[in-house]
Amino acid sequence: MRPHPSGGRVANNVERIAEAAAALTDTVDNQQTILGMMLGDPDPTPTDLTCLVRHRIEAARTRRPDAVIDATLDDGVVGLATESVDRAVDQLLGNAFDHADGTPRVTVSLEAGDDEARLCVRDGAPEIPAFEVEVLTGRRSIDHLNHTAGLGLWIVQWAMKHSGGEVTFDRTDDGGNEVTLTFQYPDAERDAVPDDATERVGSNGADDD
Repeated sequence: MRPHPSGGRVANNVERIAEAAAALTDTVDNQQTILGMMLGDPDPTPTDLTCLVRHRIEAARTRRPDAVIDATLDDGVVGLATESVDRAVDQLLGNAFDHADGTPRVTVSLEAGDDEARLCVRDGAPEIPAFEVEVLTGRRSIDHLNHTAGLGLWIVQWAMKHSGGEVTFDRTDDGGNEVTLTFQYPDAERDAVPDDATERVGSNGADDD
């Protein structure tokens, strides 16, 4: 029995529809996440950042086994963060994967500095447009001409704002992107580290795939 001549076109159309539906689902999910961030005012709590980042990298490797992730994480780094920070890390890794030319390659480092903790995600993807960075960082207002193409980086920005931290965008020497999340340390007397800090990362973080 000969295959129907339109079979290939139908298969291609189905694939495109599936991709569009997945993209729409992601967009709606991101919109709901951002709306929740804007309406809420969560207090940052002491969080085991080493454990959090390790969980998100493991989940990313499950989603994209073809990606190369080189991670260097200091042990026992505790910083002030809200539960949405895990979504922020997911977005940074996802953006690096989605915009990569060829095999995605990402470098992740978590360092405990003297005054703050720094999480840096470097990729080889095309440059994040300068005007998008200016909109995200508040140096340029949003209007019908000036707006970002996606919502993922807004999740990063709002997550760090609620956590009392900062986001900076730079270029790597080889032309990729370098996004750094800076976290404040808990006050030794005011913010005691809860006994379940590590467990909360796994239970309240974004679902692992």
